[in-house]
Amino acid sequence: MAQIQLAGNCFEDLDPSKDVWSELRQFGILYRVPRSQFPKPICGKILTHCRRQVEAFRARIGLALCVFKIGVTRNPPSRFVDYASKGFTEMWVVYMGDDLGLVHMLEAALISHCVHQAGCRNMPDTGGEGALNRTHNGGPPFYVYVTGGRADQPRRVPCSHAVQTARASLADNPGGGTPALRRFAALPLRDAETGVHRIFQETGLAAPVPVSHVDVGLEGTRWPVLRIRDWVRYLLDTGRLWKQLCGVPTMRDMTIRLEEFWRRFRRLHPEHDVFRRAECGRLQLPFAVPIWSHSDEGRSQKQRAIMVLSVHGCLGRGTQAYLDDVARDSTKREGMGLNFVGPSWSTQFLFAVMLRDVYAKKPEILQRLAGAFASELAHCATDGVADALRPNNPIWLVPLGTKGDLVALCKLGSFERSYARVPKTGQSKTLCSGICHLCLAGRESEEPEATIPFEDLSSSPAWHHTMFQERPWRNRPAILEGAMVQPEAPEEYFRLDIWHNFHMGVAKTWLASSFIVFCNMNLILGASVLEKFDNLTSQYRDFCHAKRLAMHIQGFTRDTLGISSDNSFPAGHWNKGAASTNLMLFLQFLCERLVIATESENPLLLAVVAWLSFTRRVLLFCYSVLCWCLPQQPP
Repeated sequence: MAQIQLAGNCFEDLDPSKDVWSELRQFGILYRVPRSQFPKPICGKILTHCRRQVEAFRARIGLALCVFKIGVTRNPPSRFVDYASKGFTEMWVVYMGDDLGLVHMLEAALISHCVHQAGCRNMPDTGGEGALNRTHNGGPPFYVYVTGGRADQPRRVPCSHAVQTARASLADNPGGGTPALRRFAALPLRDAETGVHRIFQETGLAAPVPVSHVDVGLEGTRWPVLRIRDWVRYLLDTGRLWKQLCGVPTMRDMTIRLEEFWRRFRRLHPEHDVFRRAECGRLQLPFAVPIWSHSDEGRSQKQRAIMVLSVHGCLGRGTQAYLDDVARDSTKREGMGLNFVGPSWSTQFLFAVMLRDVYAKKPEILQRLAGAFASELAHCATDGVADALRPNNPIWLVPLGTKGDLVALCKLGSFERSYARVPKTGQSKTLCSGICHLCLAGRESEEPEATIPFEDLSSSPAWHHTMFQERPWRNRPAILEGAMVQPEAPEEYFRLDIWHNFHMGVAKTWLASSFIVFCNMNLILGASVLEKFDNLTSQYRDFCHAKRLAMHIQGFTRDTLGISSDNSFPAGHWNKGAASTNLMLFLQFLCERLVIATESENPLLLAVVAWLSFTRRVLLFCYSVLCWCLPQQPP
């Protein structure tokens, strides 16, 4: 690895027209650029050549086993260092050019061609982003490459890191360390997985929850799951349930808290099925633990989309802001905290995971897994779970809903009204059926007065009166089987997440628009829009460095802010909610320096300041309060 990095350090000082590539072959970096550049080849021939090279690269490694990625860089050996650390073994440079626009377009075209092929690690609709967009990118030449390796190659498993850490700790303190640490250090790296898990089991560091299997419709395969009842039984046997699912130290504290929880919940939802069952003697509310089921389509270690199904308690130890408040005023300690504080490993309990590759072409497979999840939750809510010492005193788990991002909710609910139905153009010929599973917002009609605009954010919007009027699905989703729901509003079981909705929704549009306002009003210096974006990027980089924050974006560009033309409506194109948080802090910094300090009277700028102040207060309030917001607690 060090030799590759050394080659990268020297690469920029060498003449790329000379045969420096022979030195790089020993590292698996091959130069496969067309030999003849005169006459200058047309774009079609360049693309054809590069596509053939990518196919040859995949064939060389093995089509069924090749894991590969396409990208651009100024320095192939330095770029390859990162890939080599992830197990990639080869890099082919397939094009070299001075035109950055052409290089980026070529990258995007190759990704578009290969993104659906097995083993491709590029994301759809990407290409053209990255470090080369910086003002000081080092200049040409620029290189297009494909890099990859075999999926079945022998690699160090993650457990080897535990062994290496143990060895390093003992090297610093040869006479110290616990017996378990010394056992870790003595394990061989080549077979660390077996030894590490054995020690975890023997020292009580692994939960003895059995792996079960369910039928999801895959011929010859039963899908592995961790049953929720087994998780609950383990927590009961080890005396952890009340702390991990309710955030209290004892069972007595749990029963007192749950009795009060359900008393308050009944005031809001008197018709909920849980109260009918309690009146029939089928469960006892002081022993009925409210939980959320959670669905989230995240990313695996290799950036592949993966659906995760889990549960966690509605109640917990609170948030850090709440704990800080308790430290100042101990009388607030007895409130019902949100489930934020503590490692997610101790409060989130996994049921199953499934790669999108498995259910992409057969959505019914995911629905069957969701049905098995629902059946497991129904068992915990109906029959309850008891431990060996108290077989006649079960604990019931009552799901109040399933939550997650909209992508996951739409897949589990098979919604026909969702964000995906938003018209893509103003001239769309197809009438929108609606964009929300809870109401009819966004529904269009031949009669303009019958249209229900989703953009209406007034105090009395038209869509508010359409809540729960029509079911958003044709067939009842599998996740609802056996669930306790509001009889007149079963779709309310699918809960929206304010953090997702704001950080990945409203904030992206509003922040992008606000930054454009600052640029258009010449509060950001620059002779052109691009210069203003560069200036804004520089200020944001300095701000993040001073505050020790991650930027999460490469910089402010037309693509980042969604400005394809001067008439475009700004919309942020970042993929992390944390980016919205940090950009709001940066916008607050700009407002304090450029608007408030200068006593500006511009109504548009004052509107930005007012909205920013109000939103910040609301979000801080939501984060610092308990499970219940009392009437005397305005934001």
